[in-house]
Amino acid sequence: MKKLKKQIIFLISLVCLATLQVSMTSAYLRFSTPNILHDFEGFYRFPNRVAYIQFEVIDKQLTAKQVWDGRQYPLTQTGDLTFESNEERNKVAFDAIQPTAVEILNRVTLTKIDFDPTKRQTLSPALAKLYVGSYRLQRDSTHIIDIVVEGEDLVLVQTWDGKRIPLESITDQEFINQENAMPVSFERQEANLQIRCFEDDIWVKEKR
Repeated sequence: MKKLKKQIIFLISLVCLATLQVSMTSAYLRFSTPNILHDFEGFYRFPNRVAYIQFEVIDKQLTAKQVWDGRQYPLTQTGDLTFESNEERNKVAFDAIQPTAVEILNRVTLTKIDFDPTKRQTLSPALAKLYVGSYRLQRDSTHIIDIVVEGEDLVLVQTWDGKRIPLESITDQEFINQENAMPVSFERQEANLQIRCFEDDIWVKEKR
């Protein structure tokens, strides 16, 4: 009987040890495996839609890079979805293992995007033709902008003062004027084509 008890205790000890090892291994994988960290990589856009942070794994460590000046911040993982910059102790919290957003500094939420904001492309003539036209500001119909083509690029023209703002194409829908730090996105809203400038300026295309 005593021998049987000893065997049972031994088996229980083995089970507990195995459970502990699995738990430790799981935690190690969550907090250390570069393959897991790669899920957080990508470009994330600030609410102003001008600035971006790129997260990438460098030497098996997740690093945050400010796209506008190239400054890098190595991050230490503090939880499944949370990190902290090594020097400044700034907090970073992703919304999921395969994230759609990240919160920084405990107050600013950045949205993950599916394009590289540092790249530029030539817009196709078909899309340029589609975008050309007049757009009226949704919240103040007295303001109108025109989109015209100059060479291979789009130009935004402010009709109230004649100012011309060249737009560089990042993707087929995303544009930027770097000098004025002005982001411009072409969007479909039901049957209407519209432009979003900065955070919430919506301009709706006039129908001919």
